[in-house]
Amino acid sequence: MINSILVNYADGGGAFNIIPIWTLWLAVIVLTIYLVYRDYKGGKKYAVQGRKLREWILFLGCFAFLWGVFCQLLGIMAALDDIQKVGMISANVLAGGIKVSLIPPLEGYILLMFSFVVWFLFRNKNRS
Repeated sequence: MINSILVNYADGGGAFNIIPIWTLWLAVIVLTIYLVYRDYKGGKKYAVQGRKLREWILFLGCFAFLWGVFCQLLGIMAALDDIQKVGMISANVLAGGIKVSLIPPLEGYILLMFSFVVWFLFRNKNRS
């Protein structure tokens, strides 16, 4: 029952897949700006809080990528169910569906790379 509800939401695409990733993008950008502000304003005074912020930034990036993969899997399951019902479909339709299913993991992966770079730069900056 829950699986069919999730597949139906994912099959519609759009909001269920992308809005959480965009929200995570916004959270990572806000946390990064706050980390930069605190780092230049307070220096070593906020080192412990900076460490927690870096970890949160990296966690949110990882979660965005995993959410994208989750949505892709739900979309592919829904597509395979439809293909099973219809029978044969053209290769163009299949290729277009696969291309669309790659959007959420790609956006999550880009956020993961961005958050990893932020985490790495501030981790090494605070060590010196």
